[in-house]
Amino acid sequence: MNYIILFILFIVIIAIITTICIIMNIRNKGKKIADSNYSNYGNIIDRMVSLYLLCEGDRNTFKKLKMKYFNENIYSDDIFLFDFDYRFKITLSDRIILTIQLFFYNSAFWQFDLNCKKHMYKFIDFVINNYISRDNITRDDISNTICIHIRCSDTPFNRSTSYNLVSLHFYKKAIQYAISVKKINKIVFLLCSAHRGSKNDKKYITIEKSVKNQDMCNHYMNIYMTGLREYNIPIEIKCNNISNDFYYLKNAGCSIVTSGSFGLYGAYASNNLLILSDNVKNNNYRNNIIVIHDNIIHHTNVKNYYDIYEMKKHIGV
Repeated sequence: MNYIILFILFIVIIAIITTICIIMNIRNKGKKIADSNYSNYGNIIDRMVSLYLLCEGDRNTFKKLKMKYFNENIYSDDIFLFDFDYRFKITLSDRIILTIQLFFYNSAFWQFDLNCKKHMYKFIDFVINNYISRDNITRDDISNTICIHIRCSDTPFNRSTSYNLVSLHFYKKAIQYAISVKKINKIVFLLCSAHRGSKNDKKYITIEKSVKNQDMCNHYMNIYMTGLREYNIPIEIKCNNISNDFYYLKNAGCSIVTSGSFGLYGAYASNNLLILSDNVKNNNYRNNIIVIHDNIIHHTNVKNYYDIYEMKKHIGV
């Protein structure tokens, strides 16, 4: 009797998901999943990974669906060279979440707590290494560099639930851990604060607002950098092109990421030390991943992100 009830429940769930997907597919008919600009690279990889996991390493299924769900301007048909013999099965609950995520054009796969995440690393490494433009890429030796990717531009000012700043204490704990396990001779912040959000998003901001946000981000960075000078390690800020940002995230001796698919996927492609905040909600399937907890600056605690005196208190001086 219990099996019959479970079977009926399963059929009902599938029917609901199918209906939602059909409705969303009609609503989004003809809509491009993402434009090939800087602000969407992380989103595109996000959806590619979701699609790959749904296809469970099945070349034919992936071939059938790929043209619908990713941007050809970035990826080519050579994606089929990926080793699809790396097969696996995912749970029903993971499949439901990924299906809804794809059809709703959601780009927060990195926030989901999914068992199937353990299968994504090999694919991400392949995509980063083979399908992102490598023009004018740096070849610096950064094996003793800490690379910190910080998303401060349209966020945190738009108070997106997917993006939060972290306290200075987080970076101190992360750096202390990094220098305890390896030699570090430089700290590089990857910060391009001209991000205005997606044009299809209600939180898309004007140029004037973007300039104001950039100014505040610079104030935040001064607070962080001043607090980290006690380690007597040279610190610099870089705003690279996409290829160089991925190069830094993948090849740095230690990468530190607190939010955002762009930073995460670049770092996921590396076997070097990766330090995350618990804002990322990561499944730790690799020994090289360290999570530092309880250092997030929650939006609900911030009255005004443009009040530098208030932000000094939240960041911690």
